[in-house]
Amino acid sequence: MSSIRTLYATLADTAIAYTNEAGASISVTARDLHEVKVEEMEPPVRILMPYRERSAGGSDLRLLTVGTSSVFGEVEWAISDLFLLARSGSGYGVHDYLPDLVRYAGAYAEKIADAGADLGIGVMTFQGLTLDCSQIEWPLQSGNWFYGVEAVLVYTELINP
Repeated sequence: MSSIRTLYATLADTAIAYTNEAGASISVTARDLHEVKVEEMEPPVRILMPYRERSAGGSDLRLLTVGTSSVFGEVEWAISDLFLLARSGSGYGVHDYLPDLVRYAGAYAEKIADAGADLGIGVMTFQGLTLDCSQIEWPLQSGNWFYGVEAVLVYTELINP
């Protein structure tokens, strides 16, 4: 049985804390998959998604065989963790938010590194993290734009069906 749902729940419970450019301490936990309701999203917020928000990529399964009868599935999971700091056009330009986006991205990378990358999910192997500070349209095709960070975490998991 896959542990992917446990990983989502663990990520949702993991707070990302950083000090913003003005010196205030900020801590943000994520909305888990069952808590993503577009009408209730107000920044700052983190949203966990089972796909990369902008590239629409997802997860991949490869079947592996050992000998003649043992079949394993190796799944590469891609998890998008969106941090929406502020709505675009809210009276400030992107240059006003860039320092806080960079501070958040640094805190996120440190949190994943400090957690040993697996966040306590020992059956998964952490493969990598990409962080992209930019304007994010969320949800896609909605016309709602935010200054934010998209963190894409990639894990592999062996599944013995």
